[in-house]
Amino acid sequence: MSKDKIIILIVIILVIVAGIVAFNLLQKGKNTPSEQPVLEESLKEEPAQSFGFSATILTVDVENNSLIVKTVKEEKEIKLIVADKTEIIKISPPKDLPKEGGIFTPDIKTIDISDLEEGDNISIETETNLVGKTEIDDIKKLYVSR
Repeated sequence: MSKDKIIILIVIILVIVAGIVAFNLLQKGKNTPSEQPVLEESLKEEPAQSFGFSATILTVDVENNSLIVKTVKEEKEIKLIVADKTEIIKISPPKDLPKEGGIFTPDIKTIDISDLEEGDNISIETETNLVGKTEIDDIKKLYVSR
């Protein structure tokens, strides 16, 4: 085979490869009708949801099983109604903390609403979407730290 025939063969192969690449790039740029709805749905914004938050206790009403708290993030006041099924868990550092740092296990204790105090930091957990609510009565767990 002469050099001219080899060069012509290489040029033909390069043209074929370039054509295949160009065809694939053009196909990726097109949206077929079946792909369009999927793309539009993936771009829709999901509504905001929240199933818990952190707050500081402002007042404790033991007689009515309720608390007024101020949220940490938005700094708004919310009324919490503590049901009988609500588990109130106090989390505190152990009495004997390791002197040189290290790992420790906090003390965890179930308490009553009467043990809560103004200024306690709390976090709540619920199964209800809390966005926009100013009164919450479906509290699954209430975590307290001082």
